[in-house]
Amino acid sequence: MNTVEAASKAEVDMIHAALNKKYGQLYADIWKVGVNVSLRIGDLLALKYANLNLEERTLKLTEAKTGKLKCIRLNAPAITVIVRRQQEQPTDTWLAIFAHPLEYAVHSIFEALGKNSLVLNYV
Repeated sequence: MNTVEAASKAEVDMIHAALNKKYGQLYADIWKVGVNVSLRIGDLLALKYANLNLEERTLKLTEAKTGKLKCIRLNAPAITVIVRRQQEQPTDTWLAIFAHPLEYAVHSIFEALGKNSLVLNYV
């Protein structure tokens, strides 16, 4: 069985900087929230502010792949990004604004990150 090692804070910050430099703040923010809440990309891009309870620091959603209801505890880095994005774009519904073409683009970019090509070329 394959094992997965978590990225270090330095690696997360490096990837965030690479995404921000090459693709902009939106992709960097998707990465930062995603790495901190451990969701599949489809579930991550379907998040709405209505799914969040910042006072309780929780996120509730039904996983698209499994249909299971999940309640995820949000950590400080995820909350920081979410609050900043909400303040910058108060009329947005969070990441739910994206359609399938962007989901594919995000998936492709993050897949390339897994191969370290972006990090090595753009930091």
